[in-house]
Amino acid sequence: MENIANFEHYRRFENTLVDITGTQQTGYGNWTLGQQPLHEPVNQHCYSRPRSLITTVSRYAARSHARDSSPVCFEEEQYSKGISFLLNTTSYGSFILPPVPLGLIATLLVHPRADAETNEAELSVRLAAEQLLADLVNRGQDKWFEAWSSMSKGRAAAGSRGSRARRDAVILEGSDAEDDDHERLGPLGGGESVFARVDSIWNLLGFGLWTSCASGPSSQQWQLWRRLVLHVIQVLEHDLGDGREVQGSLVMQYLRQADPTRPNFNAALRTIFANDKEEDEAYNNWRDPYPDHKLRKQPSSSQTDEASQMTSSQLISSQISTSQRSAKERSSSMTVDDEALEIWGGLDSLNIRTRLISILFTVASATNTVDTLITSLSSYITPLPPSQFCLWVRRITLAPGNTARKLHIHLALLQSLASFSGAGRGALVLNEDFLVSRVLPCTARRTTSLVDVARISFLVESFFRTWLVLNSPLKTGREELRDVVEKGTENRKAKLKAKSQPKSRGGTPTEEIEEECWRLINMTEMQMRIIDDCATVEK
Repeated sequence: MENIANFEHYRRFENTLVDITGTQQTGYGNWTLGQQPLHEPVNQHCYSRPRSLITTVSRYAARSHARDSSPVCFEEEQYSKGISFLLNTTSYGSFILPPVPLGLIATLLVHPRADAETNEAELSVRLAAEQLLADLVNRGQDKWFEAWSSMSKGRAAAGSRGSRARRDAVILEGSDAEDDDHERLGPLGGGESVFARVDSIWNLLGFGLWTSCASGPSSQQWQLWRRLVLHVIQVLEHDLGDGREVQGSLVMQYLRQADPTRPNFNAALRTIFANDKEEDEAYNNWRDPYPDHKLRKQPSSSQTDEASQMTSSQLISSQISTSQRSAKERSSSMTVDDEALEIWGGLDSLNIRTRLISILFTVASATNTVDTLITSLSSYITPLPPSQFCLWVRRITLAPGNTARKLHIHLALLQSLASFSGAGRGALVLNEDFLVSRVLPCTARRTTSLVDVARISFLVESFFRTWLVLNSPLKTGREELRDVVEKGTENRKAKLKAKSQPKSRGGTPTEEIEEECWRLINMTEMQMRIIDDCATVEK
């Protein structure tokens, strides 16, 4: 009965939080989760920082659980009521949270001012939110959690969008007392998992990352986002039951055990990009599989010279064997119980990483945090679905941006091309068409800057890898590509030589950028010759 009383307390408190006007209040900076579709570019004003300690969740979620159609929020005048609600809720210990208060509390954890320990009211809210989420995570043996979990599974089996009658049939199984409790609990007894609305959870993660990186990855902001992800994954693992050993485990395996006083944004991103566990030793020892990319052994000059002296056939044979071995190593992945997958939207472990990567790309493309993303992309990138890969290629290759950043992004994306196999081969043919119809014309118009050299190199490498995987000659774009390569490399060589001469104003290009540019030019010319030679042999 404590849960019943607690629900009534929540309902009364919920009504006090409803904005009477039902409109966006100028100056408050209210933000709304779920308004921005994940697959569309993020507007930089979509997740504006709140000026006061307010928490507004998605309007459609608020309509589902509040009597009014307005969003639920914390305003400054509601500090005491919000703290009272959170503390009273945690005192009961087994309160079952629907998506709305989960969003409220999780957002408190990522709020820019949530760690303002000098403010007693804000500190109380943060501590209460942490306590409530901890209780939510640790209540696994509670009978209410067991009933809630079984109802979620039953609803998923009947169809996540089944009729109300089918949901009621699942919910009302059991004793008369439980029937009465479910009826009085209303939306809290509806058998809906907190992860049933997958998009709202991923948008919440996106907002958390956006907030933590909006003004640069600082230690305090990183800890806020890390705390949010930790709680979300923990709740997700409870939600999955026996199938929780794969979902998010590699991501959180690092974050849980990492020293909280020394946040490592790059290491966390590398963990997200890493493959599924392939060996028990690698999975249990979370430090070894993900060493810092700077410590990785680089090819020696003798190895580089040896590769340059290979004939075309030897180089192709070597690249094919490397590509096949890489694809085989990355193809192994764990599976999860189908019933567990259906509970939270049917995402498998690869989809989880794909969505996380999508969030990272979206945030990095609209903020100044792309440097931290590149550090991870340059060394670790998981095999991505070809359609998603092409989408990101389109966004990154054609968008304006910092020259050095885009250079590394191009090189990072190249690593994923060789990992496609099986069903991905057909999509690579479409990728070739995309490169010819979209990227090539754009590159042909601008052929003097360093980023254009990177684009040209990316084009040639893409064609080259496509040929290796498909083991067939390129059917389109070869002549156009050769023209762009010849024009671009010659123009760039001339420009590099001119810049290498001392000038009265300004200095010469940095040695690192100049060396990288020459390397790209040489690699591009070599691969273009191989493509031409292979096409001649095929004829």
